[in-house]
Amino acid sequence: MGPCANQNASMQGISNIQYAKSYFDPMKGKIISWRHQLHRNPELAFEEVWTSGFIAAKLEKFGYTVYRGLGKTGVVAALPGKAGPAIGLRVDMDALAIEENNDLPYSREKRGSFRLTITYSGIPCSVLRMISSWRSGERSTK
Repeated sequence: MGPCANQNASMQGISNIQYAKSYFDPMKGKIISWRHQLHRNPELAFEEVWTSGFIAAKLEKFGYTVYRGLGKTGVVAALPGKAGPAIGLRVDMDALAIEENNDLPYSREKRGSFRLTITYSGIPCSVLRMISSWRSGERSTK
């Protein structure tokens, strides 16, 4: 395994992919719910007040120190604790100004914008939760 290998996974003799799958499978419904909430509430660039609040609240719940309002609606989070190598993850959270023409139960509630960047907001929330649990040694899917 590479330098980013999860110690818990290597001690259990499973790959990081197997570990990630075992971590995300129980969270599948929650992750889909996050995606639907984000999709229902698209916000254009520099107007992402609700979106940045949603993401910041999740990151705080996961144990990150969160800094809000950077560049107006930006969010920066740091996982406190051990010193050492760090990673950076940049995520787009703005919607595009196009109309959505469907009747899905999670269709956007605001007219005039549609979130095509949903995977850029929802998936990183899930991944950052997993990183947080790896760091603390827990396997929580809260």
